Amino acid sequence: MEIMAPVVPAEFFMENFRPDRIGMGRLLNHYRGLQRQRDVQIIGRRYIELTVQEAEANPAESLPLWMSASSTATLLDETQYALEFNRRAVQAAPNDFNARQALGNKLLAQRLYTEAVEQFKWCLSRAPNDDALRQSLMAATKGMHDGTQQPVASHVPVDPTASVPR
Repeated sequence: MEIMAPVVPAEFFMENFRPDRIGMGRLLNHYRGLQRQRDVQIIGRRYIELTVQEAEANPAESLPLWMSASSTATLLDETQYALEFNRRAVQAAPNDFNARQALGNKLLAQRLYTEAVEQFKWCLSRAPNDDALRQSLMAATKGMHDGTQQPVASHVPVDPTASVPR
């Protein structure tokens, strides 16, 4: 991979080697390091597809997969998918502090303040001395009252057979 990736497009690896999710993750990181954005987009989309398929096939072990799909969607600037994958992570592990905090941060960034407040309150009930969480809660609460909240976002349907994201 290290030898071929600098001169070979992502499609070549996908067609000739058919890497699994872990292999796609390695390719994604390698192309990121080479700053080959077109290849990052191609590999990233396939990585998300494989990750979603695996998460849906293994619900009990899906939390890190949903978080990885969200991170990759963020990398690809697919914010709605990233947000939906964060929501799926919380659904998979409703008592996971990090998943809820990540969801709260995504919601805050998307100006979905009411939902963000819910997540930050939950997190603060478990970490009441966390100043960064308190600041995030204050920002979300302020956003709710400033009238800058986005309309409630509809959830993006996740179809692992589709070429997600586009």
